[in-house]
Amino acid sequence: MARSFCLLILLCKFAFGADQFIFWAQINSQNNIIKSEIIAISKAMILTNEIPNFSCKIYDTQKKGESSYQFLNRHQNELFACFSNSKVHIKDKSKLEDKNFYSNLILTLSPIRFEVEFKSDFAIINKFDKGF
Repeated sequence: MARSFCLLILLCKFAFGADQFIFWAQINSQNNIIKSEIIAISKAMILTNEIPNFSCKIYDTQKKGESSYQFLNRHQNELFACFSNSKVHIKDKSKLEDKNFYSNLILTLSPIRFEVEFKSDFAIINKFDKGF
């Protein structure tokens, strides 16, 4: 009986559940030239029971044998555009020495919890509002 119940729970999770991930990004520019760019996607270890809100669609199909994580890494730029209106921190250091002007800007996109649902010809990205 208990084994059947566990199998039913697993079946429901894989049939109706979506994978949850965490996304964050940091861009560092020096004198208006991008010095480094970090975009990180990781699978959420603890799932949330919140109801997500629609964020965007990615019009591409998941390749055969490709995991959700690999699909999202392939579409990092679309995800960045999707979450760019979220909480962003900007740190700017400017310095004037003699006749030279130095600028260092760090743009950080706070971690965002989201889920991805795959349809026949696109993926739906839903964002959890509370996040962390």
